[in-house]
Amino acid sequence: MDPAKVQLVQQSFGRCLVNQAHGQSFLDAFYAEFLASDPRIKRLFSSTDLEKQKDLLKRGLTMLIMYAGGVGLAKAAIEQLAVKHGRNQLNIDPTLYRLWLKSLSTCVRKYDRKYDDALGDLWNEVLESGISAMKQAY
Repeated sequence: MDPAKVQLVQQSFGRCLVNQAHGQSFLDAFYAEFLASDPRIKRLFSSTDLEKQKDLLKRGLTMLIMYAGGVGLAKAAIEQLAVKHGRNQLNIDPTLYRLWLKSLSTCVRKYDRKYDDALGDLWNEVLESGISAMKQAY
């Protein structure tokens, strides 16, 4: 993937993480959006420590972005994440990734002051390869 595209998404992610303009952090907003998107998701997270989960999300998003850039460390991390979310461990239905990405897109739109539709499309493009790898591992 074009390194410039990956860099634009990395920069956008950084802007999202520092923006507190909506009364809550980007990661808090993401989980509020995601948990409300489908009753199955709320059940999956019913006994989850969301503070710890936010740290995991931040690292996971970083790895997904780096994966698109071809970073070897990220490839190994996404493979591990895919196993963790796969049929034999957390058993996350691959159809839920669509809701995850939609929730993320909603929050990026709210938290990145430089957001436009082209940047939203870039986020989808950059994350697609890692998400596809996770779905295929199911």
